Amino acid sequence: GWASSPVKLFWTSRVRRMSASLVSTALSLRARISLLGQRQLSALSIATRGTPSSASSIALPRVRGVSGFAPQPLAPTRPGLRFKSGQVGGGHDQHEAGKLAAAAQASFASGDYNSALGQYEQALAIFKTLGNESGIASMLTAIGQSHSRKGNFDMALQQLEQALVIQKSIGEPARQDMALTLNSMGQALDCKGEYDKAIALFEQALEINKVALGPSNPAVAVTLNSLGQAYDSKGDVAKALELYEQVLAINKAAFGDKHPAVAATLNCIGQAMHSKGEYVKSLHLYDQALEIQKAALPAQHPSIAVTLNNMGQALFASGEYERALALFEQDLAISKSVLGDSHPSVATTLNCMGQVYDSNGEHDKALPLFEQALAIKKSVFGESHLSVATTLNCIGQALVNKGNYDEALEKYEKAVAINKSHLGERHPSIAATLTAMGQTFAIVGDYDQALTLYQRALGIQKESLGAEHPALASTHSLIAQSLDRKEEYDSALQSYEHALAIHRSHGNVLAEAAALDAMGQVHLHKGSKAATDLALPLLEQSLALSQPRLGDSHPVVADTLNAMAKVHQRRGDHDKALPLLEQVLGVFTVVLGEGHPLVAATLNSLGKAHQHKGDHARALSLFEKDLALTKAAFGAQHLSVGVTLSCIGQAHAALQHLPEAIAAYDEALAILGEGLSERHPFVIRLLENMRQAHLQAGNKDRATEIATKLLTLISRQ
Repeated sequence: GWASSPVKLFWTSRVRRMSASLVSTALSLRARISLLGQRQLSALSIATRGTPSSASSIALPRVRGVSGFAPQPLAPTRPGLRFKSGQVGGGHDQHEAGKLAAAAQASFASGDYNSALGQYEQALAIFKTLGNESGIASMLTAIGQSHSRKGNFDMALQQLEQALVIQKSIGEPARQDMALTLNSMGQALDCKGEYDKAIALFEQALEINKVALGPSNPAVAVTLNSLGQAYDSKGDVAKALELYEQVLAINKAAFGDKHPAVAATLNCIGQAMHSKGEYVKSLHLYDQALEIQKAALPAQHPSIAVTLNNMGQALFASGEYERALALFEQDLAISKSVLGDSHPSVATTLNCMGQVYDSNGEHDKALPLFEQALAIKKSVFGESHLSVATTLNCIGQALVNKGNYDEALEKYEKAVAINKSHLGERHPSIAATLTAMGQTFAIVGDYDQALTLYQRALGIQKESLGAEHPALASTHSLIAQSLDRKEEYDSALQSYEHALAIHRSHGNVLAEAAALDAMGQVHLHKGSKAATDLALPLLEQSLALSQPRLGDSHPVVADTLNAMAKVHQRRGDHDKALPLLEQVLGVFTVVLGEGHPLVAATLNSLGKAHQHKGDHARALSLFEKDLALTKAAFGAQHLSVGVTLSCIGQAHAALQHLPEAIAAYDEALAILGEGLSERHPFVIRLLENMRQAHLQAGNKDRATEIATKLLTLISRQ
């Protein structure tokens, strides 16, 4: 039936992953990549894109709003160069080094990090010839920053450490340069997931800048911003917000309320609110930032594109796909105009657009966008760059959604290999892809393999992020989902309770709502009257948290209403269930479009409700609409098609259309037998329905043959 169908449950559960803050989103199939995968995608794009995203990233890459008007921690306008008059000797050589450094800075700003490296290294050679230690250290810092942008964090740290040694030997004259180098080292460690080490370096840089420049200098604000992002990455959003508020106060005092540096800080605060699931608040902050930027900057400035992207992501998380897509398209137009068609920031925006289409069920529109993004990244960064792994994860997700599971796993495995080569075996990005692989196995019913992958991911996350990081809540939830499918309900509830405790500790109300919803659904799946009675209060608590924040027409709210309808169906009160299901269908149709798979899933639920009321003709009509939509979305051989055919077979059987029932069952078995284990519970139930239909049709030999097969399969379980 509907409640126990692994594929249909997959589609209805996907609704709870439409928001970054919900239980399954951060590492869900649509999320594709981890927090740090997203961080790398953003941090390695361009200076105007700022630094990477926060711990509770949504399904889209989140781009920091550092505008370039305050000094920037990873890629300032003049990376690492602090030459003073008379500091460099050598006449012509000095002039040549300066020209090379200026050319390198231009290459860096345009995203051409390979050219920048070559030019910085030529300048470094000249400074070494001149014996100018300050110039050597500055070039080493710039080279380190360039390696960071290429994702070569270990190489970056080697160069930065050499610069730091020289700066320490120079002493007091190089103190501010030392702060810049420490900040750059912290950025590299932050992207590697070594947050505590990064924080320690940011604090050293902060202390140097406070002593040298005073506590209210904009350079202090830059380091405070880096520190806030590191805490955000650790999952400590409250600490991050505290630091961002200090940054905001400094920037307002230094530049005034309407300066682009203030807009950049408002973007950061907005993203921290986004991490908490406070999308309305984040949009309000982005609106303020955009108003400042439009007044102070050219209409085609990259910082405006950044803010449009952030707004698009908040709208995406709120389920407003069309508005989100419109903003991403504006972002894309600006990025192409200013930076060119092949800039990494263009790839970032293409990824965003692809993920919107993918989440809206338009996988064939998503894949070409991901492929375009992949081509840009390979061209700019090479085949093995971290941001290439990010897009491979996106492509893997889209392939999963299309039902191409083997091909998706190949993409995920390539992503893991790339991340391991740069980040080692125990990085959160590895864990994120492992969870995506686990979900792929879960979809086809291999829950044991899924659980193995989830547990590996959880071990990495505990080691690298700590036991209370929000990412662990997502993995606990995925573990719970597979335990739920295995009918290990008490263990599933324990895992959801772990997730719920983490979400509550971080004040993420929408994530709490999702966990409560999931726990209610587990009680539903247990099937007993007592468990069903426990489900409704949990679902009502979930609705009370999500509905005021998301509105009546959000898919997440609709999903909870759908679960409440199941409670009423289980109690036999189909008259209460049907209006809720009609409401759900209306939301999904308007928000997602008439052809979306969740519309098909809701038609299936409505069919089941009418079936339970004894209106099998109406049920059959709804199942047939479901079938048409599902085939259009996934193709005729997708597992969801097999599930719907099984429902159609049941409706025909109830109407005594036995030849039609048998034909539908046969077609369902041909599809499901290819994609699921022959011992999968759904396959077993389908065979039992087939046996009964043949028996009623007088096909005793065939019924006996199926019964024998069933006994054999059950004995092996």
